[in-house]
Amino acid sequence: MQLLYNLELGTNMSRREVRKFAREKRLPILSDFSEEDIWLRLATYKKFLVARNPLERLASVWSGFFVTYPVYGWNEKYSSMMETICPEMKTKKITCNKTIEIKWKGNQTHQLVPFKAFAKAVAASANRTEFQNQHWKPISEICSPCQIHYDFVGHMENLAEDLNTFFRHDVGVVGRDNIFPQRKPRIGDQMLHKDFQKVSIEDMNNLYERYKDEYGFFGYSFENDLQRLAKASVRK
Repeated sequence: MQLLYNLELGTNMSRREVRKFAREKRLPILSDFSEEDIWLRLATYKKFLVARNPLERLASVWSGFFVTYPVYGWNEKYSSMMETICPEMKTKKITCNKTIEIKWKGNQTHQLVPFKAFAKAVAASANRTEFQNQHWKPISEICSPCQIHYDFVGHMENLAEDLNTFFRHDVGVVGRDNIFPQRKPRIGDQMLHKDFQKVSIEDMNNLYERYKDEYGFFGYSFENDLQRLAKASVRK
């Protein structure tokens, strides 16, 4: 987002400045335009899609919105996810004793949706609307890769290099070296092991079924992800 705003506006805003600006004036999205203008843009604009390893994406969303920033209220909004590990919650209206509370500023506490429950809920989300959210909905269901011809498909794991390649070679951006993101150390393996170590094989297979198109369309390997988890467990 920071890069797009700076390219669009010809600025060099920091991430914090971009977030503040975006709250006041966001960039237009495709649905803001008329049908005629939408087709015009699809036919004439360069189109860039960013994919991410499905399991790393889930670990990142849970860590960010449920654990690190519970003030967003997602633990409350998706508290029904805990029924996947405590079925009695739905009928008896009791608190699941398998969850823990996390503190957030002052005396506020939130019952944390455990990652195991989150993973089960996401795997079932195709048929459970209360478990759905754009942040973990398969990209193939959001960005229509079979209907839209994307000029470039990048990967979050190599985003700094992919953005540089796309905007310089495909779009023709020259100069502006200071606004392109720098490569950051990868923490994907640590995230996978930390969060998925308690997820059962059955639930892992259910997650694969949910993200099967994701793996097929964007060059990821579920078998490789399982091997990464196994190697991390051995090292531990």
